[in-house]
Amino acid sequence: MIEPASSQAQAPGAENLQSVSEKIIQSRSRNLQALKAYSWNQRTEVVKDGEVMTTRLELVRYDSNGYEQRSTLAQEMPKQKKRIAGRVQQKKMGEMKEWGENVKSLLMKYTLPDIASLNGFLGKSSINPTEEPGQTVLNSNNVIQSGDRMTMFINEKDKTIQKTQVFTSYETDSVFVEITHGQLPEGINYIKEMKLDISTKKIQLKVENFNYIRN
Repeated sequence: MIEPASSQAQAPGAENLQSVSEKIIQSRSRNLQALKAYSWNQRTEVVKDGEVMTTRLELVRYDSNGYEQRSTLAQEMPKQKKRIAGRVQQKKMGEMKEWGENVKSLLMKYTLPDIASLNGFLGKSSINPTEEPGQTVLNSNNVIQSGDRMTMFINEKDKTIQKTQVFTSYETDSVFVEITHGQLPEGINYIKEMKLDISTKKIQLKVENFNYIRN
């Protein structure tokens, strides 16, 4: 007699995915908690046609309630060019700054900043084969926006995230996102660099985290 679906054993692949997912969540939870004891610098750049349009340097830390706090340390825009009227350039820079803030907001969603968003990704994922030793690769679609595709590369040993790649869209443009993780000397996994590229407009957003200091 065929057993009801609810009582049938899971396929080996599904069991592996469940086990991997649980370990990834445990690893991420430990890292998120450990990072709350640190402050660090974050540099954000908007680049168009190979030229840096805006740069912002911030100090990032967590408050006593565990919420991320930011303080602007410096902000730069390119010097005014004689061939561009001052008011025209000022408007252009303002538009670029607003664009940068909007796409950075989209970029940050793909970092899966909390356990709920990470769990949402893992719940849709499948494990894919990889030729890289010591690495697990997870794929998922429709993670943040309809039609997006997200691939996460996991350290097989400690289940920390090494890198994430995303194909998504912003307004009418196709977007490629790459998020690279690093490790502090204490062994804490953190997001080292984030890049968002809209090749059709020759615009990139780059975000770097560095100078981690224990509070």
